[in-house]
Amino acid sequence: MFSSKQLKSTSIIAAFGIAAIAVQSARPALASPGVTITDLTTLGGSLSVGYGVNDGGQVAGYSNLADRTFHAFLYSAGALNDLGTLGGKSSKAVGINAGGSVVGYSTTTANATHATLWSAGAATDLGTLGGSFSEAYAINSAGQIAGYASTADGFAHAFLYNGGVMQDLGAAGGMDSYAYAINASGQVAGGFDGVDAAGNFYEHAYIYTNGVTKDIGTLGGDYSEADGLNACGQATGYSSNAAGDSHAFFYNKGKLYDVGVLTTGGYSVGVGINDYGAIVGYAPVADGSLHAIGYAYGYLVDLNSTLPANSGWTLTSAYAINNKFQITGVGIHNGATHAFLLTPHS
Repeated sequence: MFSSKQLKSTSIIAAFGIAAIAVQSARPALASPGVTITDLTTLGGSLSVGYGVNDGGQVAGYSNLADRTFHAFLYSAGALNDLGTLGGKSSKAVGINAGGSVVGYSTTTANATHATLWSAGAATDLGTLGGSFSEAYAINSAGQIAGYASTADGFAHAFLYNGGVMQDLGAAGGMDSYAYAINASGQVAGGFDGVDAAGNFYEHAYIYTNGVTKDIGTLGGDYSEADGLNACGQATGYSSNAAGDSHAFFYNKGKLYDVGVLTTGGYSVGVGINDYGAIVGYAPVADGSLHAIGYAYGYLVDLNSTLPANSGWTLTSAYAINNKFQITGVGIHNGATHAFLLTPHS
């Protein structure tokens, strides 16, 4: 007979499809009925990171090359594709939509960093808000893009890019603002900086909807940031609590819920959320090393806790989860730091 905690643990393992792990790469796969973990390898260097995954299992991220520069990649149909740059040396991809369009940022021939859209084999410079730099973090199926850019007066402002126009979303706190997520209806989530009446600096998470920026508050502390947003308007990110500790949160219907931590005195960060409210991110364990985490049904789990001893993997951070519960992020695989794609069989 299961205790309530065991039932929750069983449910979250089923939700993430991590009853057992098989390794799919150039190496022989481990037999398993539960999940496949795929090593996305690299573009010739030693490092790769997966940041976004769509429901088709395509992954956006970045990898270093043999010359140690970084390039954005699109993983699709079993192949890692170099997306190139805007003419400069480096680029990174962060978000992807259902159609396989990818966003991130790249250096230009003038060595400036600009928000970039990769679509149909072409890289498009999205420009700035009058300043020198911009970065894009998320794209929805309608092609709307969220990110942030410098303004002519030197501030960073969140933007919503739509139909070829970069719209300045302003800064509710009067200073800087950042956008990290966008959902199907064009809602944007991120964080903004401000100074209160007493002169104290703060950073608060927000959700922007149809011209209105809503401060979604904190877990009791003075800062928060939203990094993931789903179609239901639920969000995740991190926030300080009344004790000053930083914890991942789940935002739903106007309230922030504390996701918790893996070890006493530790912290946690929520990064990705799917339309079922399942969250992924990362948190330190007792020895201080980072582990990928998953949160669903009110229960937090170390995603490494279900890996077999001979998988060769330690999952250090999870950055995105799709509606099929596929997860991407970065881990250490037989000593190499590589992007992974975790795919449940059911």
